[in-house]
Order: sequence, then C-alpha cells, then structure tokens
Amino acid sequence: MMFALFDQEHTKIELMTIAKHYKIGLKNLCFSTWLFWRWIMYGFIISAFVFFISFFTFNWSPSILNGNDGDLWLEGVFAYGSVVIIANTTILYGSSSHTIPSILIILVSVASFFGVFYMFSTLGISTLSNEF
Repeated sequence: MMFALFDQEHTKIELMTIAKHYKIGLKNLCFSTWLFWRWIMYGFIISAFVFFISFFTFNWSPSILNGNDGDLWLEGVFAYGSVVIIANTTILYGSSSHTIPSILIILVSVASFFGVFYMFSTLGISTLSNEF
C-alpha cells in the first residue's frame, strides 16, 4: 500500500505543466489487455516455479528434526518465504522512486518474515497443529 500511495515518477508541478506525460494514458500504454495478461502470466509462472521448487526439493530431502521426508509445513514456509521475497523484489524493481524509507520498508517486510519464522520455530508453534 505504501508504494501504491507514495511512488511518484514525476513531481506534481511537472505533471500540471507538461501535458505530454498524459499521452501514455490516451494510448493505453499502462492499462492495456496485453499488459494485464502479461502480469497474469508472470504470476502464474512465478507461482508454478515456487510450487515445483518447494514440492520437489522438500519431498525428497530429509527433515532436520526427525529424519523423515519434508512435510507440508516445511514446504509451506519455504513457499511463503519465497513469495515474500519475490513480491518485495518486484515492488523494488517496479517502483519509480527509491527513498530511504521505501527501501527500509522492504527490508523490514522481509526481515519480519524471518523474525516471525524464527519465533514460531523456537516456540514450537508449528507442532501445535499435529496435536489436534
């Protein structure tokens, strides 16, 4: 939400005085059917890539705790972590203006995932679902 609200390609004064910046809207360069389906395909390819990497990697590798094959929780954590990193990298790559607060928000977003993951791992919260 922060990037949708505060990312600016041009200043307000420049947008009010130079009319050529509005050409991209009239020519459908930002909101076209092709760009919509390109983002849909990008999401599909990235999600398939994350799914297959997590599924094939953790199904045939031994788990650290008990020596069994990787379980669904481990696959899910890896997939969610990959989505967090990929989404923040896509936002970083697609934003027009980079400021110190915007970069800090991205770093805090990724670091908070790893912090919560560490907290859940040390408290044993992941094993609560097996008891029910």
